[in-house]
Amino acid sequence: MLRNMTADSAMEHIEQAREALAAEDFARAHAGFRKAAAHARQDDRRPELAYALRHSALSALECGEAQAALADATEAASIYADIEPERGLNHANTRRLIALAKEGIGRAEDAQRDWQAARAIYSATGITAGVEECDAHLKPA
Repeated sequence: MLRNMTADSAMEHIEQAREALAAEDFARAHAGFRKAAAHARQDDRRPELAYALRHSALSALECGEAQAALADATEAASIYADIEPERGLNHANTRRLIALAKEGIGRAEDAQRDWQAARAIYSATGITAGVEECDAHLKPA
């Protein structure tokens, strides 16, 4: 019973955080995704944990908290690497957030690998806007 209550709590927090994100209330969204992550972690629900962490990173970036975003996105990337061996959009979107966070803390050079990784996936999946954003951040060698 506790397992289901925790899972429900994680999903409830995700839904509330999504609503806050849609309303551009990024501080509330960040807090909600962090709560969802805590519940998902407690219940060992890795897909929900990765999702909540990725969106917590997005919200943190919007709040100007690049270091927090980097920590959340890096953990999400690690989880996605374990649970989704096929590198898809979750990987690309997470690598994009890692790159943005690294730029936000003055590590633009280090972000290049993440932009390249995200670009490769966006290109393979036909996400033109993603490719264009990556290209805008990639520096000529």
